[in-house]
Amino acid sequence: LVDFLPKQKGEFQKFCNQFKLIFVSSVANEFLYYINFLSTPVVWYSHEIFKKKLDIEQLSFFIHDFKKILCGSPLTKKSIDLVDNKLNTELLIYGIKEETLPLIAKKEDKITFLCPASVEDRKNQKTLVEALNGLPSEIKDKIKVYMIGSALINNIDSKKYYDEVLELAKNIKEVEFLPNLSLDELFKYYATADCIICPSKQDPMPVVVTYAFMFKKLALISNTIGQALLVEDNKNAVLFNPNNVNQLKEKIIDIVQNKEKYSSIAQNGRKIYDDYFSLETFEKNLKNNLDEYILWKKH
Repeated sequence: LVDFLPKQKGEFQKFCNQFKLIFVSSVANEFLYYINFLSTPVVWYSHEIFKKKLDIEQLSFFIHDFKKILCGSPLTKKSIDLVDNKLNTELLIYGIKEETLPLIAKKEDKITFLCPASVEDRKNQKTLVEALNGLPSEIKDKIKVYMIGSALINNIDSKKYYDEVLELAKNIKEVEFLPNLSLDELFKYYATADCIICPSKQDPMPVVVTYAFMFKKLALISNTIGQALLVEDNKNAVLFNPNNVNQLKEKIIDIVQNKEKYSSIAQNGRKIYDDYFSLETFEKNLKNNLDEYILWKKH
């Protein structure tokens, strides 16, 4: 464990080349521009989705210097492959440890929907609120919706978006807004939830959806997030177009009217966690991807 990296190019090169492998995560973006003079192989673990022209231009400066690019989402891999489909890219989805929900009894006999996410345009809470606004009164009477999340700190656009969402929802008594919660507090709401909603326009692999699979909660998710490429609609999750308010509204109505129909879909979602997101799966995939660099042949 080191507290800092050498700033001088020669010292930095000497420091890095003493290792058998350099593993770079997306939080170390500054490092990406300095790999072209290293002899040690560099593997990049990326979670972003690169679509903007500026993103593509920046990637082109250093992307060919990696020995391998591990992608945290199928959407990440797809966007990098569009830059150059001859790059050595592999899918490496994160793993999360098994958790147990607290035993909490429901306070009221209503179908409970949970939407946990930071409040910003990308997370698309407006579409959900607009869908809820359009529900018939007899459906609204049967549901409870918790919107859990806060605006991004020091982000004017996020704060403005949050205010717009609050204004849209002001007449929907079935909706309750809560700020960001600790994981333990959030799990208390998962415990009584029937369905987890993720309306994001773009999201590589939202962990709140992964928890839905882990806890066998029905996952009602947009078809533009990473998990949508791992599931089958109406088999282990329910998909919708995040730009189609009416479609989301109809999905919610059907879930309320046919709760038993969706019970098996929720149960099937657990296999998505086991197959893709368990720690055992992650450790196995990580080892497979790094063995060629870490386990050196003896001469």
